[in-house]
Amino acid sequence: MSGARIATTFCGTCGTPIYSCAADNPKFVYLRLGGVTQRAQLPPKRQGFCTSAMPWAYDIRAVPKV
Repeated sequence: MSGARIATTFCGTCGTPIYSCAADNPKFVYLRLGGVTQRAQLPPKRQGFCTSAMPWAYDIRAVPKV
């Protein structure tokens, strides 16, 4: 962990986290797409945390879906 402070915004009705960013100097906003109806219209522009990703994480198309 970096120790950086994170600010997270939650839905006032159900408490679902909506987005988060660095509390002190936000360069990026991390949008949680689980509760967004229009998520198909929001393709990713960048990937984060790639240096710690497992090699298999980049292509999981062959993994059975449940």
